[in-house]
Amino acid sequence: MRMTDLHFAISRCLALSTCLLALCCCASLQAEQTSSAESDVVSATEGFTPLTQSHLREAAGEVQAAARQLDLRLTQDGENGAVWRKYVGLEELLAEMGRETGPDLEKIDTIYTRLNRDYRGLELVWFVDLRMTLRRYLNVARAIDNPNIETAYKNLVEKTLPETMAAFKADPTPATAGQIGTVLGWLTDFRQAEQLVARSRAEFLKPNLFIEVSNGFLASGMGGPVDETTDIADCILGTTIRGTGHTRGLLAIDTVPDDQKAVLEARLSATTESDNVGYHGPVQVYTKGTTTFEGRKQFTITPDGIEDSPARSDANTSTTINCIRSRRGSKMIEKAAWERAYKQKCLAEAIANQRAECRINERMDSQAEEFVSEGNERYRNRLRGPLSDRKIFPEELIFSTTAEKLNVRALRAAYDQLAAATPPPALAGPADIAARIHESMINNSAATLLAGREVTEEEFLKTVEDILGEVPENLQPDDEKPTWAIQFAPRDAFVVTFRDGGFTVLLQATGYKQAGKSYPGMNVSAAYKIERTDKGFVAVRQGDLEVFPPGFVKGERQLSGGEQTIRTMLEKRFAKVFDEKIVPRGYLELKEGRWEKIGRVPLAEWNTNGGWMTLAWKMDEKTD
Repeated sequence: MRMTDLHFAISRCLALSTCLLALCCCASLQAEQTSSAESDVVSATEGFTPLTQSHLREAAGEVQAAARQLDLRLTQDGENGAVWRKYVGLEELLAEMGRETGPDLEKIDTIYTRLNRDYRGLELVWFVDLRMTLRRYLNVARAIDNPNIETAYKNLVEKTLPETMAAFKADPTPATAGQIGTVLGWLTDFRQAEQLVARSRAEFLKPNLFIEVSNGFLASGMGGPVDETTDIADCILGTTIRGTGHTRGLLAIDTVPDDQKAVLEARLSATTESDNVGYHGPVQVYTKGTTTFEGRKQFTITPDGIEDSPARSDANTSTTINCIRSRRGSKMIEKAAWERAYKQKCLAEAIANQRAECRINERMDSQAEEFVSEGNERYRNRLRGPLSDRKIFPEELIFSTTAEKLNVRALRAAYDQLAAATPPPALAGPADIAARIHESMINNSAATLLAGREVTEEEFLKTVEDILGEVPENLQPDDEKPTWAIQFAPRDAFVVTFRDGGFTVLLQATGYKQAGKSYPGMNVSAAYKIERTDKGFVAVRQGDLEVFPPGFVKGERQLSGGEQTIRTMLEKRFAKVFDEKIVPRGYLELKEGRWEKIGRVPLAEWNTNGGWMTLAWKMDEKTD
């Protein structure tokens, strides 16, 4: 199954988001609940903690750990790693951090500035971790004995945070959620109010991605009838056996209930009918055999990948001796052979059972080896690797199974971000595959990838391809137009909002570049309403694409000539991305291995509500 198939609607209608990879609506809270929560923040606040050399040593340890991780990664990268090591000034950094009198902060500032430049590669996790720890170190170093820090602290915890949380509960917008995250990030950076931060994040830090796959879908894709013919070669009690076996049966896939991991059990129930000839000394023994068996093998799925356990099986073999012939035509030899065969029949069948069980186990293990290897390769190289390298792999990822389905839930939020405040909405009806994505999953990942960075078209499309596996059609570059670059806003660079059966997208930029020319910043936004028609789902844009300068309020002033020029250019550029109508592919089409027989799985639900987008697919009845 291709990731682009599973997430087609997201990659289409949220064109500038590079993964599925903000807070949910809390409008149902009553006024008295808001007042109580607001007072809890103030009354439970810890006092200001003066920063000391102990805090600084702790921050220095974090920098040194991140620097060593980067050093290890760059060492593996050969000459290219050496170039990056020199650019960052890694040896100088490690030397400065190791000085007994402490580092020269101006040199640390220089290194930090280098890490903040918009060079491709600096978005990777090893550089990001070092940049974050350096920022925290510099904050702590300059906060020691600084009276302004305590003043800022009191203002944040006694005024800004309570007011912002109250505003969020009254109108839960991603922008307000971002303000709360900024405050909590500041408190974390300056080693303050750990309990307050933990309580505040716990209230609004629930998983923001849920995926479900039905047992029936897994069985349809991985299981199915078995009908095979194989050659038989064995030796039992000194008798060499040759023959042909015909196996008919069913491979079933069951989900085994487990709260901490996903457990799938493959169960092969089959019967093998065989025609055999046994050669023992001067006689030939003609037999028919029937072996009924059931083999079982379990697969476990965790955030680390897929593991399998050894197969186990039970077999029962019965044989019918049709004829015994002496090669010399001796009736005496044949009679003795019949007597011997009947005496050994039970023992021979018991041995045959054991041999059959061993062959079944070996075969299931051998076939599973390829399945596990390919599955882990796809997961690690196409999903976990690209997301982890860019620091957008979920901080929490839990697989589980019930008797009816396989579940995945994920939480993606950095230390200065929040996630969902409520559980996802219920599905409208039965589904074989369902994905419920909270707006914070996309907004948090977009902030990590884009905020404050200048991103070229080439770099952006490469990132999309790395994460999704391919570039969606509506993002394909136009060869006739010059390439562009966007300087994204330092926060809330790309924001989606999921509400009331529709969604909005907002791109905020402080500047643009095209064909060597620089243009002023413009925000681009579009609002859509999801509709269901006789031909399937469609998202219809509500009004025109809006392109205005940051902070622009209609009616207060006119756009300047330069602003109007860039506005016209951006309207043309983004018209393809934010079409008047977004018509998603109305089905998933599975084309890999055994999954291909499922064919197309129709889209049964596409909806948004309370910060959540729901996508669900249901197999046609004939494929159930």
